[in-house]
Order: sequence, then C-alpha cells, then structure tokens
Amino acid sequence: MSGNFGELVVQIVSVVVPVFSIIALGLFFARWQKSADIRFITEFITYIAAPALVFHSLLDEALTYDNFYPILASSFTVAILGILFGLVTARKLVAGSPAATLTVAFMNSGNMGLPICYFAFGKEGLAAATIFFVAMSIVHYTVGSVIAGGRGKLKEALLLPLTPAAIAALLLNRAQVSLPLVIERPVELLAGATIPLMLFSLGVRLSTIKAYDKSTSLTLGAVRFLVGLISGLGCIYFFRLQGIPAYIVLVQATMPPAIFNFILCEKFGKRPELAASTILAGTILSVITIPLLLYVLFSQ
Repeated sequence: MSGNFGELVVQIVSVVVPVFSIIALGLFFARWQKSADIRFITEFITYIAAPALVFHSLLDEALTYDNFYPILASSFTVAILGILFGLVTARKLVAGSPAATLTVAFMNSGNMGLPICYFAFGKEGLAAATIFFVAMSIVHYTVGSVIAGGRGKLKEALLLPLTPAAIAALLLNRAQVSLPLVIERPVELLAGATIPLMLFSLGVRLSTIKAYDKSTSLTLGAVRFLVGLISGLGCIYFFRLQGIPAYIVLVQATMPPAIFNFILCEKFGKRPELAASTILAGTILSVITIPLLLYVLFSQ
C-alpha cells in the first residue's frame, strides 16, 4: 500500500509541479521586470499559438469520435449549470454582481486546464481537453459578454482563430487527411510552445491582481470548485463517460476561475476588483484541489 501511495504521489507531483513552477516563474518575472509589456505574448497566444495547439491536438489520431459529442455536450452543460449557479450565488453573496456570476461560471480550461490534462493523461487527454476548451471558450466569449453588461458578439467569437482551427482540424481528422511535413512541422513547433507560454502569461496576469475582500473571494473560489465538481460528475453520469474522457471533463470542470473574467469585468466596469481577487483565491485553492482530485483519479 505504501509503495502504491508513493507512486501516486510521484505521479501527482510530476503533473502539478511543472505547471505551478512555470506560473510562479511568470509571476516573479512580472515582479522583477515591472515595465515589461506582455501584450505581444497574449496576442501571439490568442491568434497564433493557441489555434496551432487546438489544430494539432484535434488532428491527432488519439481523437475518437465516440467521445467527441459527449465531451462537447458536457462542456456546454457545465457552462449552462455554471451560469445558473453563478447567478444564484451572486444574488446571495454580492447583490447579483456579474463579477461573481462570471467567476463561478467560467473556469480556466485553457491556460491551466490544458497543461494539467496533458501532463496527467497525455495526447489523448490533451485532445479531449481541447474539445472541452473550445466549446467553453465560445460560450465564455459570447454569453460572458452579455453577463458583464455588453452585447453578445457571437459572430466575432466564431471568427476567432480558435474556432476555425478547431473546425478545420476536425474535418481533416474525419477525412483522414495527412498534412505535408512542410506544414505539419511548423504547426507542431508552435503547438509545443503554447503550453509554457500560456502558463507563463497566467503567472504574469496573476501578478497584477490584488486581493480585496478575502472572505467573499475565498467563498466564490470554493463555490467555483464545488459547482464544477457537481456538474462534472453529473455529465459523466448522464453522458456515460468512462476512462480518460470522464477524467478530462471532471478536471476541466473544476479548474479555478478564468483570467478572461477579469478582462470582461474591467471592460464593462463590473467590480473588476472582486473578479480579480476571486481569480487569485480560486487559483490558490487549486494548489490543494487539483492534487486531491488527481489523487482520486489516479487511484481508480
């Protein structure tokens, strides 16, 4: 038993430590180089690196269509349940603030979720996590804008590079089309650079966040995890997911609040300080919740 426990600990450490160490590197870099402007990195991730990762992951042979639709449906279901729970929580705790609704509803399934799933479950895990991430992103960009007080920009969301990259990869995958090496290798190189860049930029973003109402923020961060856990388990049962696809839905659903929630709240003037402190609190809580969740999954 002690041998098995030791192996599980090593397995979990090998997943969690690389992720949080790169996040910490980004945080310390931002504190050291206070004048550094990472907008270029953010734009590079959004328009080039992340679409390359999505394209490469969904084009991979590890993607099985038996699981594609259940994972897609699970992502949309988790988003809908998150919004509903977020609205109720916001009314109970902070007079219906959109900042609370957004941080409970939308998780960091990209910057943090993709690396965790990749390190924990390999290429198959990354492919499944990418499906979840793309679907969640579309809901986040559109419905999230409505919740924050703006207009839903469905057309713009669908035209973001992530969406066309996903559609193109799925069509090529289903048609069993292989790309020429002259195209495949640059895409693969860009995809390989995406995960560390995502984690580094997340650390830089977190360095700009200051905790304000710690009690409320910790509560919202905990609710985000619990809502994800409940909705994730419900999707696994309802859509009859098993193995890695089930693990991916649960891990992605329980990620801490997404940084994009802060951006939306700041853009529309909807208590960005509450969104920022909740993101920070949720990320700190994830240092505990992610290893615990992985321990349970690896023990299966």
